[in-house]
Amino acid sequence: TEIGLGFRSSIHHKLEGDGFSPFHAAGTPMSGKFDSPEIVTLGIRQAVSENLSLLAGVEWANWSRFKELRIVAPGPDLVTPEDWKDSWYFSLGGEYAYSDALTLRAGAAYEKSPVPDATRTPRVPDNDRFWLSAGASYKINDTMTAHMAYSHVFMDDGDINLPASFP
Repeated sequence: TEIGLGFRSSIHHKLEGDGFSPFHAAGTPMSGKFDSPEIVTLGIRQAVSENLSLLAGVEWANWSRFKELRIVAPGPDLVTPEDWKDSWYFSLGGEYAYSDALTLRAGAAYEKSPVPDATRTPRVPDNDRFWLSAGASYKINDTMTAHMAYSHVFMDDGDINLPASFP
């Protein structure tokens, strides 16, 4: 049994540039701040036999910190309410060592979007999604291995119901 725990800290971003809006002419200097979420990941790998291992993972991201997108400019700020929720990602998979050179992998995952229906916009039309993945590794020699993988993501369309006063 192998267990892994990972942590990725938040990163503070400062955005600067020129833009325009219904309240600002083209070329108006604008700025904003954005803090990415902290992310905690837990993974488990269990050997079932000499050739077969089962894998599971879960990941949490602190998106609930993202309450609004505020762009600061001369005059009125441009504010978009976000009110995102924490997101979760769950995965299950398997790995089969077909030979000393070839390993096959497959898995599935579910990812809960942080974007609530009430504040989904055309800018970020995110929604919950399911993943199916398959892959293989082939050991070419002692110093070189080729990895191949394919993932297909299934995501429903997200409803967008914005008020007429949306900026």
